[in-house]
Amino acid sequence: MALKLIGYWWFPVFDEEWPHPKRLVSKWDPSLRRRIADYLRSGQKRVGYCGWSYCRFGCGRNGTIEQTDGVYAWPEGLAHYVEVHSVRLPEAFVEHARAQDFTIPAALADMDYESDEEPYDMTFWREWCRREAPPRWVDRWGEMLRKSLGGRGRPKWWNEPG
Repeated sequence: MALKLIGYWWFPVFDEEWPHPKRLVSKWDPSLRRRIADYLRSGQKRVGYCGWSYCRFGCGRNGTIEQTDGVYAWPEGLAHYVEVHSVRLPEAFVEHARAQDFTIPAALADMDYESDEEPYDMTFWREWCRREAPPRWVDRWGEMLRKSLGGRGRPKWWNEPG
């Protein structure tokens, strides 16, 4: 079974498919946010990378590994974004963690991630990001639309946090 990828962000060198995490900052229950961050931190190491990921908010180094719970896969620093910056995640993931009682299954140690099939399903994250944090080109299009309307008629999604 392919793992559902979550928590990957925009980086200037690559395409604009992934959002900047500031587009997903929102207020949510602090105790739930803490439990989700703990859940993310406790994920099983899936793979290590040969370089650091850096916080997109400028906090510094943010991890070198990818973690999993057997259904989802995420970068090590995702807990930081949730806990420190209040970045929200898909409700389906939050409900999944809640259904696991916020505990990574112990049976993960026996899972074999080596196979010929694609290890990730990026569709879930891509579609959620497109709905919840439209790509930056949408902002440029929206800016042109706003100017053509004389500053009136801003789309509801126009204003970014921060």
